[in-house]
Amino acid sequence: MKINTLFLAGTIALAALVPGSSAVGRTAAAATESPTLAAWSDRVYRAVEEHLTYPHDVFGRYSTGVVAVKFRCSETGAPADVELYKSSRAPDLDQAALRAVRRIATLHPLPDGMPHNQRIVMRVLFADTPETAAQEIRHMRIEAAQANAWFGRSAPAVASTVALAPPAGS
Repeated sequence: MKINTLFLAGTIALAALVPGSSAVGRTAAAATESPTLAAWSDRVYRAVEEHLTYPHDVFGRYSTGVVAVKFRCSETGAPADVELYKSSRAPDLDQAALRAVRRIATLHPLPDGMPHNQRIVMRVLFADTPETAAQEIRHMRIEAAQANAWFGRSAPAVASTVALAPPAGS
């Protein structure tokens, strides 16, 4: 039986700053160890990746799509106000992405200039072919770079890509 490789990828975009937001409440340690936006995005995506599974239906079929999850960083570093921003139109994919974001242990340290109430949108791609994944990843990277241009960094916030094989016997 041929086993298809499934692709998961993600990008993080920061929504415009919440009015009245500030970096007040950040610890001195977090401020001195601030990563770049690109490095922070990569670390957050890896954290999501640890908890992300590619769900399949009772017949072993995999849906494809892009899920957008919106959240912010609480004062403790945990994701807060996690909600679906844009559905993939596949409820199982939407729930897998929401669950993975909610399980991030910490978003700290934040990049310099990012307050805790910053709205963050993470897009997670579920694709079943390399061609679909490559095309969608290019599109997601462009969108993330455009969305983050206001943050003052030249490097886009692009996360890594991981390929997962379905469980044996699928």
